[in-house]
Amino acid sequence: MYRQGYKQKDIAVVLKKCKSVISREIKRNTNPKTGKYHHLYAQDMATIRKERFRQPKKDDLLSETNYNFSSTRRLFTRANQRQIKI
Repeated sequence: MYRQGYKQKDIAVVLKKCKSVISREIKRNTNPKTGKYHHLYAQDMATIRKERFRQPKKDDLLSETNYNFSSTRRLFTRANQRQIKI
């Protein structure tokens, strides 16, 4: 609709959103190279933002903790074995 020449206010009425939301969407997702808004570019940017600020899941944290714990345990075990041999 924006590329067809509709005003932001008209787009807001059709989508039942505040006109500031439409303005922010266009400003945030305008391609800096072309200076134009395109819905596919906006979707790509939204995906990138989502991945950048994604919080790690509990499973990711648990597996990382278990890995660190087992690595640390191996190091201490090796150190203790060396002390026993001396």
